[in-house]
Amino acid sequence: MIRLIFSLIAFSSLLSAEPKVLKIDDLVTIALEKSPDLDIWRADYNASKQRTRQAEGERRPRVDIGAGAGSTVVKSASIDGTQSSGLMTGTLSVSQLLYDFGKTGKKIEAHRLGTDTAHATLQQKISDKIFDVKEAYYYVLQAKNLIAVNEENVRLNEKQLHRAERYYEAGIRTKIDVSDAKVNLIQARKSLNSARYEYRRARIWLEKVAGLDPHAVPHRLYAPEIDYANADKSLPVMEKSLEELVAFAYSHRMELRSHHSRIESAKARLASLRGGYYPKFLATLDYTHNEVADSDLELYVPKDQANALVILKWNLYEGGKTDARIEEARAELLKRLAQYNDVKSRIRQEVADAVTRALRNRDEVILAQSLAEAAKEKFEQAQKRYEHGIGDYIELQQARQGYIDASSSLVVSYYTLFTSLAAVERAVGK
Repeated sequence: MIRLIFSLIAFSSLLSAEPKVLKIDDLVTIALEKSPDLDIWRADYNASKQRTRQAEGERRPRVDIGAGAGSTVVKSASIDGTQSSGLMTGTLSVSQLLYDFGKTGKKIEAHRLGTDTAHATLQQKISDKIFDVKEAYYYVLQAKNLIAVNEENVRLNEKQLHRAERYYEAGIRTKIDVSDAKVNLIQARKSLNSARYEYRRARIWLEKVAGLDPHAVPHRLYAPEIDYANADKSLPVMEKSLEELVAFAYSHRMELRSHHSRIESAKARLASLRGGYYPKFLATLDYTHNEVADSDLELYVPKDQANALVILKWNLYEGGKTDARIEEARAELLKRLAQYNDVKSRIRQEVADAVTRALRNRDEVILAQSLAEAAKEKFEQAQKRYEHGIGDYIELQQARQGYIDASSSLVVSYYTLFTSLAAVERAVGK
């Protein structure tokens, strides 16, 4: 019973909690913390670090111990026949690589550079995630503002239906005006219904991209009020030239850093494989302690034995495998160099395309604002002409639809501009 009461209290407090207002920076922070797709790349990065640790272990001493129990058989001229006895033995072995002409060192370097590659890839995925969140957020705001446009369209059509019915009852207009007004009102309501469902779909998309749980903590999105009549006065300006942005991208795009690390890793791997042509020197220390059950055999089975050696190992022939590995590594290096140049060229194109779209969208916002103002003025004139019997219903309807289409175009152009500016930031590596 007490548990039920506490559960009800917690549930009621959750319902009464003030929804948290989430701005775009809040959404980005949540996405970076909770997105499962980023966890995948973080896991790849952590796995790469552990592979580097494994490679570094080849430079350190190796210590092994062993123990065994069984029997030993001794045959000697001083013994009549053979004699066996129980045997227990323990071993301790230590080995240390002394020098292998850089083979192990370059192998470790290749793994470290692989870790750098994984880290740069993770950072690039974070940059992509930030853009995805911004794109989804601006689309939600666009969908919400389109609802407002469609609500105004419904209000205008309701007003026109009421006016057409009054004019028909007064004998000023014909029945067809009333029928057209009803059809247009239904179409406006249909468009409003579609806009509301599109807004729901946009919210679901944003929640997925940002890793939001809509049921965990009540929240609402921050939606700034936009003065569309003066939108051109608050539009952001591109302050840097295209060449400056391309140069910035070359030094900050994590994708390019990732490919540079791949090149250096391929060089280190090639150098490591070339070390296969040369010998390697190791130091080993082996200690063995034996216990025999028959004391008569202690003379033949040493109780303690130790060996300290410096060993040279040199593979003289293994069927051309070393040559094949080196040629494969050389081909891999050439591939990485080509990929680097290809990515560099693609980054330049992405920056140029993103900047061009942003500039175009900025112009489209200004033009859409002018179009909306002109369409509104035309609609107001058409209403007066219709009220005074100068214009017909078709003229009025065309002017009203033109005004609604222009208002929708202004909303879409406005938020498309901010999405394109986010694309510029991603393209340059911000």
